[in-house]
Amino acid sequence: MSFYRASMIKNSNHIKMSFKYRPAFTLIELLVVISIIALLMGILLPSLQLAREYARRLVCSSNMRQAGIGLETYAAANNDWIPGPSTSGALLTRRNLHNDIINSSYGAVQNTDWISPSLGESLALPKDPTDRLVEILNNEMKCPSNKFKYDYEYPEGSGIVKDIPVQEIYYSSYSASLAFNVYHDPAKRRSFNSKVFDGDAQNAGMFSVPSGFAPKIQKIGNPSLKVYVMEGSRYVKAAGRYSYELSFNGFPKQIQGGNFMLYGPACPLSGDPFSGILDSESKQKYAYRHRGKMAVTFFDGHCEFMDVETSVKVGYWLPRGSRIIRARKTNDRDAEDGQVIY
Repeated sequence: MSFYRASMIKNSNHIKMSFKYRPAFTLIELLVVISIIALLMGILLPSLQLAREYARRLVCSSNMRQAGIGLETYAAANNDWIPGPSTSGALLTRRNLHNDIINSSYGAVQNTDWISPSLGESLALPKDPTDRLVEILNNEMKCPSNKFKYDYEYPEGSGIVKDIPVQEIYYSSYSASLAFNVYHDPAKRRSFNSKVFDGDAQNAGMFSVPSGFAPKIQKIGNPSLKVYVMEGSRYVKAAGRYSYELSFNGFPKQIQGGNFMLYGPACPLSGDPFSGILDSESKQKYAYRHRGKMAVTFFDGHCEFMDVETSVKVGYWLPRGSRIIRARKTNDRDAEDGQVIY
């Protein structure tokens, strides 16, 4: 046997022996590796969660900007009027159903529906009212941070939703500011919201809007300081200390907002997600969905994310010239009886 071959055999055996008897990871080394992986996950996961939330915020703010564009388009085509129960939903307010309007992409499915009249054509919403409503709430105008569906319909079998259980419909993500939709007709009679502003038991005359007010942008005050649309919707019902039920409001005519309008966090009615403003469990779920903030769109079209402390200021939610009647009923601790809103 040549020296070269013998040397190769010897080296080969050495290699085999090295592999055969090389020690495995010790328990300490394994624990160190696991600790490093856990540390990296602890560092990266919050960043990933923030990135996902940022993406959800972008989608939500895009929806809200759409709302602002829809308002601008509607107002330009309708002499500065705001879409709502006294304008685009007036037929339903008077309980006058016109199929040629309801069965169109821009027809209000409820008298407080502002989405169909202002965005129906641009979003190519379905003509069938039920299909249109489902498309609005489940797809086109759904906040991706809204994970909740309705629990029941009130009244059951109302007729707004046909052939689909309300348990398959997502809780309405956005609501328009209801106080800007009050209307006094020329004869000084209120054609909308007379119950609420004449001492309704729930708000007991919390505030009043100026005489002769009409839902027109030129009447509201500074458009950059008045909120047109906010996150959250009615009707959040406490079902226990830490549990809630979401009610879909089925009446075609609504006085207190239904599925499309709210008074806002400063002047909430019972059933609004803001009525339990100190209840962090409900407010985080149903309105302040973005790390303790909610998206709002102002009448000038710009979008912001408001925290609770900012959002409870009454000036955002009432038209210019409104007067606070019972400040203690509001969530604004700086509000005073007799205060006039500018």
